[in-house]
Amino acid sequence: MARGRRTKAAPCTRNGENRLKRRNLKTEFQGKLSHTSPNGKITSYFEGGEKEAELSLLRLSPRKHASTASILQQTNGFITTSPHRIEIKTEALPEEKLERAQTNVDKPPLVECKTGKLTDYFPVRRSERKTKKTVLEERQKNIEEAVLSKREDGLEVHMFPGKGRGIVAKRNFLRGDFVVEYAGELISLEEAKIREAIYSQDQNTGCYMYYFMYKNTQFCVDATIESSRLGRLVNHSRNGNLVTKTIYVGGKPRLVLIAKEDIKVGDELTYDYGDRSKESLKYHPWLAL
Repeated sequence: MARGRRTKAAPCTRNGENRLKRRNLKTEFQGKLSHTSPNGKITSYFEGGEKEAELSLLRLSPRKHASTASILQQTNGFITTSPHRIEIKTEALPEEKLERAQTNVDKPPLVECKTGKLTDYFPVRRSERKTKKTVLEERQKNIEEAVLSKREDGLEVHMFPGKGRGIVAKRNFLRGDFVVEYAGELISLEEAKIREAIYSQDQNTGCYMYYFMYKNTQFCVDATIESSRLGRLVNHSRNGNLVTKTIYVGGKPRLVLIAKEDIKVGDELTYDYGDRSKESLKYHPWLAL
């Protein structure tokens, strides 16, 4: 294929003749048709003022009027209304808002909830429970009063084979109760050693000397001399039901016997003398029992 400059092709004579014939066939129609021409202009059917008024109506938003169909009916019948009518209820939204507002009004007003006190519904009851400190103070006061008054109620002297005299409970004692005082003469350690040497020479003299420590000083209660006090007759036992306690009453230290456990009527009262020395066991072998 040879390359070269293209030349403009000559038009076909047959096509050109057809175009001329078509142009010649177009003529203006001077009469009136019974129907609207599809190629007619809208200005040939409406005057200028009416056209501008109708266009201004059509440009308005349908939301500001009752319905769109009412506007279309004003166009001289060129646009017919549809059998399907669409209506927009402009008052629907305000009614819904009104209903919501009424429901809120019908609700009862909120009442502030205040927390009530328990004493508003139940009377105040004072607790009768005592603290441990109060109980100990009352017990200490009771012991001091019993010592000063020489109280020895609920005790009785009994004879026991192999041991001699002893004390038996005539009433029940609870743990921690005051039972009796080990009453005697309070002497120093030096005086106690002198008296003990004298007492050891008499085989008929029993052991009624109790050594104890009070504020880093050793004392002795000598109850050897016969008296009406019952505390000196309480026998020894390593598993006794009484325990000794030192208290300061009347300007001097004293020895009292406290119930180590609950004691019933008829039980013998005993406590541990605590002397385990060889010399004491030699003369008083029952201390090991």
